[in-house]
Amino acid sequence: IEQAKTNDVAELPKLVPVELQARLHGTTGVDAIIGALRFRDVVKSKTGIQQHHKLMDFGCGYGRHIRVFLKDVPASNIVGVDIDNSNLVELKRYLPEVRAVLSREGEALPLPSSSIDHIISFSVFSHINESSARFWINELSRLLKPDGVIVITSWGSSIFDIFRRLEDTGRVNYAWEKNIDLAFQDKDKVREKYQR
Repeated sequence: IEQAKTNDVAELPKLVPVELQARLHGTTGVDAIIGALRFRDVVKSKTGIQQHHKLMDFGCGYGRHIRVFLKDVPASNIVGVDIDNSNLVELKRYLPEVRAVLSREGEALPLPSSSIDHIISFSVFSHINESSARFWINELSRLLKPDGVIVITSWGSSIFDIFRRLEDTGRVNYAWEKNIDLAFQDKDKVREKYQR
């Protein structure tokens, strides 16, 4: 957290520019790191992650979540996967020891089966359609070691609060909210399907 305030803490890589942080997840600086640390706490409680483990961040962006796991796993044991090559360029600029892998829709990742101990995916499955989600769940399962753990976040019912706010006030808190809103044409059908 201290690093996020000053962006200058010995032995830690610098943070990416604030504009990139805001574009990818809406929060910046201290708020971005606090969010990543909260997710790390959840992951650690579910995985038993250890120094010798291999960790993958699927949908890693510039490496916000990767950086908070550097206390747990050396950078050389981490794989960052993203569909946007410009994100991977930033990942390699700030965290050069992390392996960066470009994903392509519907294509297997160039990694061996059963090679990853733990996979994290923060706010990726909230942004892809059902067939893509099925493909990636199968692919991530292929990569996971038999005793490994995948921790994935996705929207719960709170997404309907965002829809309601956008409809009632037009107020957008984060740019990605407009994309989520546009992705669902008939929100009543989405709510009904969700409740089922």
